[in-house]
Amino acid sequence: WLRAGFHRVLARDGSVIELSPEMKLPKSALDEEGRVALLVGRHVLRPEDPELLTTLTTAFDLGDGALSVRRHGTDDVKRFHRGLVCNGCSRTFLDPVPALFSFNSPRGACETCQGFGRVAGIDESRVIPDPGKSLRERPIAPFNSPAYESAYTEMEPALVKHRVRRSVPWAELSAEERDVVWNGRGAWYGVKGLFEWLEKKRYKVHVRVLLARYRGYTTCPSCNGARLRPEALAVRLRDETMATLATKTLVELRDFLARGLDPRDEARGGALARDLVKRLDTLVAIGLPYLSLGRPLRTLSGGEAQRIQLGSAIGNALTGTLYVLDEPTVGLHAEDTERLLGVLERLAAQGNAVVAVEHDTAVIRRAAHVVDLGPHAGRRGGEVVFEGTPFDLEGRDTATGRALLAETAEAARPDLPEALVAESEVVFAAHRFAGKAVTIVGARAHNLKNVTVRIPLGKLVAVAGVSGSGKSSLVVDVLAAGTLRALGKPLGTADAAGEHTRIDGLAAISDLVLVDQSPLGRSARSNPATFTKAWDDVRALFARTPEARSLGLTPGSFSFNAVGGRCETCEGNGFVAIDMQFLSDVTVVCESCDGKRFGPAVLSVRLRGRNVSEVLALTIEEALSVFGDVKALVGKLSPLESAGLAYLTLGQPTSTLSGGEAQRLKIASFLGGAKPKPGGGHTLFVFDEPTTGLAPEDVEVLVSVFRRLLASGHSILTVEHHLGFLRKADHVIELGPSGGPAGGHVVFAGTPAELMTQRTSPTGRALRSAAGGRTSLQSADSWPKVSGATS
Repeated sequence: WLRAGFHRVLARDGSVIELSPEMKLPKSALDEEGRVALLVGRHVLRPEDPELLTTLTTAFDLGDGALSVRRHGTDDVKRFHRGLVCNGCSRTFLDPVPALFSFNSPRGACETCQGFGRVAGIDESRVIPDPGKSLRERPIAPFNSPAYESAYTEMEPALVKHRVRRSVPWAELSAEERDVVWNGRGAWYGVKGLFEWLEKKRYKVHVRVLLARYRGYTTCPSCNGARLRPEALAVRLRDETMATLATKTLVELRDFLARGLDPRDEARGGALARDLVKRLDTLVAIGLPYLSLGRPLRTLSGGEAQRIQLGSAIGNALTGTLYVLDEPTVGLHAEDTERLLGVLERLAAQGNAVVAVEHDTAVIRRAAHVVDLGPHAGRRGGEVVFEGTPFDLEGRDTATGRALLAETAEAARPDLPEALVAESEVVFAAHRFAGKAVTIVGARAHNLKNVTVRIPLGKLVAVAGVSGSGKSSLVVDVLAAGTLRALGKPLGTADAAGEHTRIDGLAAISDLVLVDQSPLGRSARSNPATFTKAWDDVRALFARTPEARSLGLTPGSFSFNAVGGRCETCEGNGFVAIDMQFLSDVTVVCESCDGKRFGPAVLSVRLRGRNVSEVLALTIEEALSVFGDVKALVGKLSPLESAGLAYLTLGQPTSTLSGGEAQRLKIASFLGGAKPKPGGGHTLFVFDEPTTGLAPEDVEVLVSVFRRLLASGHSILTVEHHLGFLRKADHVIELGPSGGPAGGHVVFAGTPAELMTQRTSPTGRALRSAAGGRTSLQSADSWPKVSGATS
């Protein structure tokens, strides 16, 4: 300290001790914790003292942000801290910068779970897969192996001592009873103790395999799922932490902020709060009031994710902007669509241009200008078949014009509800032979309110309801994941099945197939021909030609995945990627094969006048014509034509297909016998919004394909909003009555005709409006005009 220029320390009694190089500090210079009070400066306090600020800064730096001030000649000592420090316990808090409240930042994320809110651990739902079993029925899966079955015997004394009921299902035991089994008592080590012991044996391969079987994610013990560090959770806004605000629904958060801030906070954050309220208003207006800020993006549907992007753009209140929306009504209930249309019309009224790719006739009817493409799909499309107002489009000989005209004609039928009843009775009569059902008991995942739902088998069953009512939670998270777990199959992208008591009736089905809108494959080599296994037959046909035999070519030579026949420059892709260093890669047509994907020898072989590259360029329709006499090929390709995919080419990469096309290709693969196969038994097919991206005529095709699956002896369950599809269903289950916390109840279960009579049902109201309450389109001259806007 002497070399640093400091010559004095302060004793506990306030006296000054002069330092010298050879001296030993007396005990009076040390406080109770052994620290020395270095005397940095002495001042007479007056505003004009120029050295005071320098002394304070030096003292704070030397004292790691803390200093003491003693009034000369007294025992009056005050301690000061730089930053946020408790004067009582000296606990230090971080500065409340924005990053402190972000679980994506190292500054704010919980150190235990790294901001994920979960840590890897033992998943109780995997350890006890059937909570409907009692302890007498041995529900603990790892104890049922020969190596650890003695644990049941070792557990018995603890069960007796703590009066744990052994004849009651696990799900009905009290929390204390389950804790005895799970965490142990006394000599009983518990389920948790067994896995802690196994963790010490991880060097053994079979132990690692066993642990992986029961591994899952549990709530972080440090932050209890809040994802933030304690310093961030210590900051409150009107008694709410960042974590509790993130769990509020958007409408609850908007109302919370709309009540205003405290006077001391208004000056610092009032403008931010008011801007946030405007953004939340927009998200609520486009049908997302039930979401929360903390909802993981992976749990959102495609439509919800798109509307969040839309809300972000709209919330900026731009003008003179071109908004391009790709099917904004995806995943929207009819009532939510009306709210979305109101937002889009306000955007246009503000001087913006809104262009939407859309199939929903409700949106088409409200448009100021319609461009109709067609007349068909694929190569037979791509032309502008109509351009003008919706009023002029109705009745035109286009797919959209016919759909609009059909809706208007239905609105004029007074006997439509009665006709629907008769139609549904015929459909039910055709499927009543099944007489079996799968019943979900006590579904509690996300916002589901402990509901019990009966799903009849052998029928086309649709689960409907407003956005956020719990449809995907019930069908995908609970039924699909729970059934796959019961069948011993992987759950796919799900971490675990949604919380529920049990699923009854699974003995009636042999398999469950979940068909969602996920891409079929990212590889450019995957295409309809390979997906349906039709390419195997084509390769065999090429290999049997005289030219192929003379060249020594085998079926493998006609595969763009195998070395020998493919172009090795592009490795069978038809293009090569050029690395642009810091920019995205650029793909160009392969110069060696000119995009034909195969080598010269293979391309020289012709089958029915076409080489292998030209066969890949055939549409499904053309391929059926060329190979109409090849029974195996027709059996694999005709289901694609039945599914409305005749316009696809055999070689079109599946990564370029829309969500609706991908779903129909999966359906066609089941009809054609390609993998994945149903397995030969009664399969329950689960579809997540299969009408996504489909025009009204395509929906009719989809329903006919579903009827073929039903005729094959299978069952179909869909999550769906499309009103035309719902009317064709055999059985409708509606969840609601609203989204988010106000949803999660079963509000209706029955036929579409019965649903139309329900006055309190949002879906019933929408069906009645679509069937009998819609008026024909007005002429463009009678539309309301927006000031400053043209159409």
